[in-house]
Amino acid sequence: MTSARWAAACALPFALAACRSRPAADPAAPPVLPVNSVVRLSYFLRSAKGMRSGTAFGATLDGGHPFALTALHLFSASGGLADDVPPDRLPIDDVRFFDVGVNEIQGYVDSWNLLKEGRPWDGRDARGDVVAFRLDRDSAVARLPLAASDPAAESRVWLAGPSLRGFPPALHPATVVRVQPEFIEIALDEVFDPKGLDGAPLLGPAGAVVGMVVGGRSTMGGNLYVYVNPVSSLRERLAPAVASIKD
Repeated sequence: MTSARWAAACALPFALAACRSRPAADPAAPPVLPVNSVVRLSYFLRSAKGMRSGTAFGATLDGGHPFALTALHLFSASGGLADDVPPDRLPIDDVRFFDVGVNEIQGYVDSWNLLKEGRPWDGRDARGDVVAFRLDRDSAVARLPLAASDPAAESRVWLAGPSLRGFPPALHPATVVRVQPEFIEIALDEVFDPKGLDGAPLLGPAGAVVGMVVGGRSTMGGNLYVYVNPVSSLRERLAPAVASIKD
C-alpha cells in the first residue's frame, strides 16, 4: 500500500507502501529479533473489505502489561481509508496481527486504543503518530522492550521488518543522522523497497526499541532515509496509559 508519509527528493516518485536478560551488545552486530515480535497489521470495516496496512510490533514498558504499537496514520486517508479515524474510535471493527511468514494470525486487539489523543506525522512532528492496543498475555505476539532513551547521533540501529513467506524477519542496518525531540532521522545502509514498513520498530544493538517508523524519503543519489517516532516520546505517552491497565 502506498503511503503519503514517504516522499522523494526532487519530486521523484517513490512507492512505499524477549529475553529477560541480554548479553552485552556488540555495536556492530545486529540484535536478535524474537519470532512473531514484528507482524503485519490487518483490520476489517463494516463498510469495506479487509485491509492489510503497515506493520505492528509487540512491546512492554518496563515489564508491564504487553501491548502492540503501530502508526496512527495507517488508520487514515493516507493508509487507504476514505477518512481519518480519530484515535478514540480505534480499533474500528476488528484488528488482527498477522505473521506473513507462517500465514497465521498471532493475536487480536482486546481493548480500545490506549492513547485517546494523537496526530499523524506531518513531516515535522512524529510524536503523536502512534496507536497502542492492549494484548492478552496469552497472545503469540512476542514483546520487545522499550529502550530507556533515544539513540545517539551517528549510532548504529536496525529497522525490523516482518517476515515474508519463506524468509526470516529482516533487520536493515542504518545510522542515526539526526536526533531531535520531534523525530529521529536514519540513513539505511542499502536501498530496498520499504513497502508496508510504517509502524515498524527501530532497534538498538541490545534489541530494545529506540523508535517507530512513520515515513521516509529517497534522494537523487539513491539513498533511503527514514523518519522515526523517538522512544522517549513513546515512553512519555504510554506510561500513564499502561499504568492504568488492570490484568
